[in-house]
Amino acid sequence: MIITVFEDVEYSSLFPLNINRASFELRCGAFTNLERINNLLTNDDTIQLVVRNDISKLIKERFPHLIINPEIVSISSKPEIPGTNKTGVPISVALPTASSMAFIAAIGRI
Repeated sequence: MIITVFEDVEYSSLFPLNINRASFELRCGAFTNLERINNLLTNDDTIQLVVRNDISKLIKERFPHLIINPEIVSISSKPEIPGTNKTGVPISVALPTASSMAFIAAIGRI
């Protein structure tokens, strides 16, 4: 599975902590969010990161083994998942929290 980790439009709410790092690099307790995600992956999983253009070179230096700002964002192989597109066109959906939780719960049942 390809996991895409990205910063959303609210990244500026974390200034100045994330001026020279991605929001998922900020430590919250013992780990960063990226470390938490990485700890849950299997050997078959990969991570791709989508970050602001102004920090992309820094992120590439910090994570040379990861794909940074890919041309095409990962598309699910399960066409029944809402919001996927088999043509390779990236899709982004912003959902309110309640809808996000329902969407995540629905994916877990597939």
